Amino acid sequence: MDGRKPDVEGARKHGLRYVHLRFGYDGVPASRVAELAKLTAEVSDLFFVQCRHGLHRGSAAVAITR
Repeated sequence: MDGRKPDVEGARKHGLRYVHLRFGYDGVPASRVAELAKLTAEVSDLFFVQCRHGLHRGSAAVAITR
């Protein structure tokens, strides 16, 4: 969710599908909310949400998906 380059290959090596949905600390744009909702509707298994700093954005993304 930050500006860091995603490690898609590292995720793939461990059997994970990596989806990088970036947003900042200044709020979640409506377009990103729609993308999160669509993504979680498509996923029928468990998924992992992570923010590099582990403070706010990951929690915000999870709240949006619920």
